[in-house]
Amino acid sequence: MRIPRRDFALVALMPLLFASHLGAQRRVDVKKFQWDPVVVHIAAEAPRGVEVFMSVKTKFWGLTWILPDSMAAWLPRMHDLTSGAATIDSTPYVSGRDESRMRVVKGVVQGREAYALQFIAPPSLGRIEAWLSPAFLADLSKALEKGVAAERDLERSPGIASAPRIYEQWEVDSMPARTGELTFSTSGLDYMVRGTIAVGFVIDSTGHVVAPSVTIYDCRDPNLAKQMTREVAAWRFTPGMRAEQPVETRVHAALSLETGGSFTTGGDRVIPGGRP
Repeated sequence: MRIPRRDFALVALMPLLFASHLGAQRRVDVKKFQWDPVVVHIAAEAPRGVEVFMSVKTKFWGLTWILPDSMAAWLPRMHDLTSGAATIDSTPYVSGRDESRMRVVKGVVQGREAYALQFIAPPSLGRIEAWLSPAFLADLSKALEKGVAAERDLERSPGIASAPRIYEQWEVDSMPARTGELTFSTSGLDYMVRGTIAVGFVIDSTGHVVAPSVTIYDCRDPNLAKQMTREVAAWRFTPGMRAEQPVETRVHAALSLETGGSFTTGGDRVIPGGRP
């Protein structure tokens, strides 16, 4: 049975790393990991570096870029930590932009070897931690290695120096503001939907959503994700501002679809210690 058309109003915005291409010569997605309740995205964006995004239940999240040379020098330390002859219990921190840093700590969870990925990054600069199995950590290491190679390839692409900069939440004086009501319809789906959707996108200096940038960051329903991707591209905003000039700004919407057709973002989704 087809459900009736239901519109959902977007009531809160916060920036997020999205994992789609902003342009073939500028940014590429490398890998998305979804180890419930942890999500990790690895990407490469020139000239910023290897992108790392990490969130836990969409409530705590951080985003940074680490220079490829720094990442390449740090990865062997991760390999040393997981080797059978390891004499250390943690890697040193690898530093990224905006006071961010990341390391891996060896430990035991429920009697089994495990590794804590500790991540400190804007906007809150609070520590996010997730325990991973050796297999998961090995997958993450491979993705980071691919991120290093991808970023170095992008740096050699023509036009990088002249590409317009994309600003993050903590880099703009004022965030983009919606123009009119932002809605989302489930009229194309044949069943009731509920749960959390996280969508990321870039708003350009004229207030339009950059369509190729729209990415469903976290959604369990692939059909719902496809429809959200189409509809978000039609949303309109006043652009983000920096030094009294409109700029391209990366934003994130964390959306909860509830039974009965409401769209909410509860108070528990506020980032602790987040910057204005």
